[in-house]
Amino acid sequence: MQNTEFNPSQLRRLRFLESVACWEGFVARQRVSDAFQVTTNHITKDFAAYRNLYPDNLTYDISNRIYKAGPDFKPSISNGSPHEYLSLLRLYCESGDTDVIQGMPGPTAGDIIPTAVGVIDRDIFQLLTRAIKSGNGVKVAYQSMRTSHPQERVLWPHAFVHNGFRWHVRAFDSVHQAFGDYVLSRLLKAPGSRTSKRDIQLQKDKPTSAAAEKDTGWNEKVIVDVIPAKTLSTHQQDVIAKEYGMIKSTKGWVWSVTLRRCVVNYFLQLHRLDLNETNARITLDDHSIIKEFDFSNS
Repeated sequence: MQNTEFNPSQLRRLRFLESVACWEGFVARQRVSDAFQVTTNHITKDFAAYRNLYPDNLTYDISNRIYKAGPDFKPSISNGSPHEYLSLLRLYCESGDTDVIQGMPGPTAGDIIPTAVGVIDRDIFQLLTRAIKSGNGVKVAYQSMRTSHPQERVLWPHAFVHNGFRWHVRAFDSVHQAFGDYVLSRLLKAPGSRTSKRDIQLQKDKPTSAAAEKDTGWNEKVIVDVIPAKTLSTHQQDVIAKEYGMIKSTKGWVWSVTLRRCVVNYFLQLHRLDLNETNARITLDDHSIIKEFDFSNS
């Protein structure tokens, strides 16, 4: 069956109801109605369309007025992966509001460890996103941890990057004549500018060196092979391999990760692979990567 026979909105609702039924065992019309803010009469038509195509997946429980997953249930619209459900649950936990994200599974017990939420200047962020779309530059000040005071920069952004802790903008810096990552919360209005975004002028004379295709750090890919720590027992290595989704190779378990060159150092830091820890659970197959992508060399 091709999902093209459903319009995009209906497809999102059907994917939601199928995922809930798959993992929770049943789904009610009101649950779907509340998630997508449409009438239950509308949702009734969705259930009818779904059951017409997949009659073995759902059975209606008249007494409880719910649809139960049948004994021969097989995901046909959702991907049937636990990660699909858990990803939506994480978004629900982070937002704290099912109205923020359509198709959110909930209420489901769950929690996450909060991460620091940096204060990002709204005007600067809006200009960055628009500059990426238009190919323009933005004149700002940037507080680097290598300097005691903010320095004025003209950035030519082309992408946003999340390093596992916070958001950066990937941009060409006209001052240093190089591409780099700039923490969004460290971007400030340039000296002399007022509070209005109209006073932060877009730069229109883009240098040829600022073209995104010339950003080798962004465009080049690096494969990083992560393996279980050799100090672990065979059974422990098997468990770690399962935890990280490793694949068995001729050399043993390996998690091969393809990364943009400019984010390799963030990956190493996020998983503490840049540290020589005696109690580490995972390690690098090639430790020379640590020296090559050390933050001090970037």
